[in-house]
Amino acid sequence: MTMNEQCTLQTGNNRGAARRYIANFFKVLLVGVALVGCAAPNTPRYTEVAVSLKADVPINDGVLLPIDIITVNELKADAVLAISPEVWFGNEMRERLTTEEIQKFAVKDGGTRKIDVRVPSDTGRIIIYADFENTSERVKQQIIISPGKERFRDSYLIRVHNNRLELMP
Repeated sequence: MTMNEQCTLQTGNNRGAARRYIANFFKVLLVGVALVGCAAPNTPRYTEVAVSLKADVPINDGVLLPIDIITVNELKADAVLAISPEVWFGNEMRERLTTEEIQKFAVKDGGTRKIDVRVPSDTGRIIIYADFENTSERVKQQIIISPGKERFRDSYLIRVHNNRLELMP
């Protein structure tokens, strides 16, 4: 074997070793990334909450009752609560909320509704506003649900009376 053949053979071996080294490095890197993904805490971004509404007969003087369920972060929740339910339904902030932050619907006399609400993990309160025709009392037109022991219940029942909302135990 000549000297040139020996140098070519060694260079070829070095290239093969370098390729194996790089391939093994990427394999170890991928395994490491996969293990880190498995070890990360599984914190859900949302909690599913069922809100059921049961309306008396009559409610809201026979007029369809608009209701909003609002699930926003604490900063926005404070801004929402600064607006009374009486003013809320005509307020521009209501229109700027995304479909993930607000669910708009209506209830009629004797009606029942079940709304599945996706509550983001940074939400500390669920705010429910109703737009009754003949009451301007804030406490009758709003419900604020705060989680017990850092967690919302799986479901809530709200009774809709003639001119007020009531959260049932």
